Amino acid sequence: ILERLIKECDVLVENFAPGALDRMGFSWERIQELNPMMIMASVKGFGPGPYEDCKVYENVAQCAGGSASTTGFDDGPPMVTGAQIGDSGTGLHLALGIVTALYQRTHSGRGQKVLAAMQDAVLNLCRVKLRDQQRLERNGLMQEYPQFPNGEFGDSVPRAGNASGGGQPGWIVKCKGWETDPNAYMYVIVQGPVWEAVCKVIGREDWITDVRFASP
Repeated sequence: ILERLIKECDVLVENFAPGALDRMGFSWERIQELNPMMIMASVKGFGPGPYEDCKVYENVAQCAGGSASTTGFDDGPPMVTGAQIGDSGTGLHLALGIVTALYQRTHSGRGQKVLAAMQDAVLNLCRVKLRDQQRLERNGLMQEYPQFPNGEFGDSVPRAGNASGGGQPGWIVKCKGWETDPNAYMYVIVQGPVWEAVCKVIGREDWITDVRFASP
């Protein structure tokens, strides 16, 4: 059945453990023999390298990709997020690779193998933290992180709870009734250039010159 499908289909998507498809008798070379125009798309934990034979699940992907090290409050341990960024994120990357391979096939007339590694996908989704790592190396601190001004930053981007990591102060604030209402929260983020306008809109023009709000 699988041989017939390979001969007739455009794309084969698989996320078996490394080597499983080969053991079934469907190596990439065999698939090319059956259908030279086939796009074979694979999800694996790691790309080519010393860990490519490892079986990987969501928690491992988040840890190996770096997201766990930046998730959690600043005084706590690394945390794995409940959002399945390893599984879903890798699927998104793989879909883009498939579309690209299909487009190239219209010019080359041949299929190709597409690999999306869960570690790489998670790492790409950590792009803001990667940017902050560059900022930290350049400046030695980041003012929107809770470690500022009294905490220590060290050599790598620290965990920062709900801080935005957007280059400006931001936080989630509890509102009245938060004890029983899961929606009683407000996210506050104000950039310097719009501070005066915000104060006027909310009727607190006295805050414009208030020394408590005179610095970022």
